[in-house]
Parts: sequence; structure tokens; C-alpha cells
Amino acid sequence: MNRLYLSAGSLIGVPFAIFNYPQSDWSGYDCQTCDWDELVQGVENRHGWLGEPLGETVHLERSQPDLLEGKGIHMTTEFLDRVEVPENTNVNLSATGRVMTVASSNNGRILFRIKQLESLSGELTLFTTLSVDNLDGALPKVLGRSGFVRLLKDSGEVLQKIEIAVSHEPFDNILYFREVSLGSLTVEFEFDGIGRVFVRDSTAHAHADIVYREFANGLMLANPSLDGYTFDLTTLLPGGRFKRLQGSPGQDTATNNGQNVGASFRLSGKNAILFERR
Repeated sequence: MNRLYLSAGSLIGVPFAIFNYPQSDWSGYDCQTCDWDELVQGVENRHGWLGEPLGETVHLERSQPDLLEGKGIHMTTEFLDRVEVPENTNVNLSATGRVMTVASSNNGRILFRIKQLESLSGELTLFTTLSVDNLDGALPKVLGRSGFVRLLKDSGEVLQKIEIAVSHEPFDNILYFREVSLGSLTVEFEFDGIGRVFVRDSTAHAHADIVYREFANGLMLANPSLDGYTFDLTTLLPGGRFKRLQGSPGQDTATNNGQNVGASFRLSGKNAILFERR
């Protein structure tokens, strides 16, 4: 099992479905202990051991400078200067200045670009809240509409592409692009259909999407970047005391070795780890 996949469920609060088990040889296997250690607190074998979250998932890149300088939250006219749309596309700000509306063009699609995002680290994370209205009426409101977000060079070359879903309910999107080109970048959004897209609360950070979430009985750390990252646990969680799980025989007892965790922890790239309280 990839711990990074497991962490996604804990970090966003959705159930995690087991699609395979830690042992492929079922002969003489006791299925009372056939769950992954992270799901049952290792040798303690306790389902639901992690408990309730003590707060929302914390994205450490939010503490880094906003490349949009706050203009994507208050949606100033300076932010509109960064927005590029095709001809015959209507873009406007709400009376409160908190929402940008992009209407579909004559060709039946909604497309807009946020330009001049300077990445000096090779990483880019974009936070934006999106919702839609009247996308041609072909689908019920309860269903979402898919779209694409592309990361572009100034030349128009597509570096990366992410598929997202939008609906009538505002949804907070976290778009992480890793190993990106240094310098000025553009993020392009495209949705098919007639209607409008509403854009709110947008920030951009030249940093990887490094996250943690605290629970009643433990702590989840996740690092989806390719490089290692050191979590300063004393600063992030003053007074918190944690230890690694004690792994079951036949599973990853090198990682889950039961040892106490110190003031900081170095997590390798594309990895996550779950600690219990002590």
C-alpha cells in the first residue's frame, strides 16, 4: 500500500476502501489481522483508533508568499489584469469584489488564464474556489461538470494538465504542479458548455503542497513532492508528543518501528506517515 494514497482519505475526510491486503499468500492467514497496520494501529489491532480530527488539514505552503499578493482573494482590478480570455468572453467582478465571473464565449466553452505566476522553486500550488451556473442545462444541478486545468509556459507550451470537477456548489480546489519550469507561468482553466464560472479566494504559492492533520489519537504527515521535507513538529504542534506505530510481522516494521518521534521529522518525497500519541 502506498501511504500517500492512504493519507488522502484522512486528510480530506473520506472513507478509505481496501483494494488488496498486505499478504498475497492466504494459506493459514488469520483474517482478523489482515488489515494494514495504519488502519488498525499496528499490533494493537484497533479499528477506528485514530479518532476525530482536531482541525482542518494544514497546508504549509499557505505560510509562503502569495504570488497573487492577495489580489485573487479580494479580486481587485489588478487581478483582472492577470486574467486573459478569448474574444467574445465576458469577465466581471461582483459588487463586493470577492467573486470573478467568466461567461462562456460564442464557441460554447469557458476558458480563462491566470498569467504572470513567477516560480523560483520549481514548485507551484494554486488554491481556488470554483462553482458554475447554467452550463447549458444538459445535466441536473446535483451533477458536476468536468474541466481541465493546464500549466503553460509563456510560449503556450503545456507543461502539465489536471482534470477537475465543478458544480453549482463552491468547491475548494488545490492544484499542485511539481517539477515546473522556473520563471513566469500561466494557469489555464477550460470547461465545455454554456454558462458561467465563478472564481473565488485564489492564491498561488511557489512551494510544494506539504500537509499535516492532527487527530485525537495521532498525526498524519504527507509529502507529495519528489524531495524530502523536514516537519518542525515543535513549532507546528507545541506540546505534542508522538511515536511511530508498532508494525505487525510481515508488514513494514522498518517504518513502523514503535520509536518515539523527536522535535522534527524528515519525510521522504512521495510519502506519508501516521504517528500515534504517547
